[in-house]
Amino acid sequence: MPFFKTIRWVVWKDLISEWRTRETMSSMLFFALIVILVFSFSFSMDQDAARQLIAGIIWVAFTFTGIIGLGKSFTSELQNDCLESLQMCPAPKGAIYLGKVAANFLFMLSVEILLFPLFVLFFNLDVIEAVGTLLIIFFLATLGLSAVGTLFSA
Repeated sequence: MPFFKTIRWVVWKDLISEWRTRETMSSMLFFALIVILVFSFSFSMDQDAARQLIAGIIWVAFTFTGIIGLGKSFTSELQNDCLESLQMCPAPKGAIYLGKVAANFLFMLSVEILLFPLFVLFFNLDVIEAVGTLLIIFFLATLGLSAVGTLFSA
């Protein structure tokens, strides 16, 4: 099977599997929402302290949410012995890895895109002029986290 076709099929398999169960995305969204609310309530009195710590708060929420998603990424493969089948299939192993990275990247980036407006709302942030830079940073950081996390979660 060609390299890019294998990547596409692995991504498609993960997206369809998540669409059927909605297990990973729901747990990621719920956890991130709890983190946002806890930090929002803890810094509700002191907006200056919240503004100084907002970058750390965002990355704590996104990183731990991503780790939850990465942990669940291979759970269904282990339960159904699909991981063993993926190892034995004649497809390139690098393509399987890149397909899992791409699927995890899509899950994490979609959660970040959904939750960032809540950060802006709860912490009363003014990010209009920095949206382009923030999107590039989110993209690259999420790509790095999904690449390393997929490698270690397998």
